[in-house]
Amino acid sequence: MKALTVRQPWAWAIINAGKNVENRTRNIAGRYRGSLLIHASRTEDITAWGHPAIRDATKDPHLPRGLVYGVIIGVVDLVDVHNAYYDNGLPIQHTECDRDCEPWGEPGPGVHHLVLRNPRPLPTPIPCRGALGLWTPPADIVEQLRAVTHG
Repeated sequence: MKALTVRQPWAWAIINAGKNVENRTRNIAGRYRGSLLIHASRTEDITAWGHPAIRDATKDPHLPRGLVYGVIIGVVDLVDVHNAYYDNGLPIQHTECDRDCEPWGEPGPGVHHLVLRNPRPLPTPIPCRGALGLWTPPADIVEQLRAVTHG
């Protein structure tokens, strides 16, 4: 099992608002596909509140006060990673990316889409230190995860 640290409110959107693509500047997943813990960073991306998809998803004006930080908030399935642009800088023209990646997938040279499915919020967030890239959670965190998910 791997984990990914994501700044708020993006982490919340992955688990609760249908954000099915995480944008990165490189393929941080390599060939890994499978369960992925979503860790909410201790920091917030304040520019995210201006993103149209976040605005649409966060109609609740009290949401910013309800966000949690420095914890694992849920699990998703990482099912694909693809480059948003070909190596020559031309946009990908296949319908799968267009259909599956909007409105969360960003275009641009060097942008990689981590395609996420089946978000499952944890009943109780698990405090944990995050890391860059995909990382392996410590054994005690995995045990806590098993305890709160009963499996």
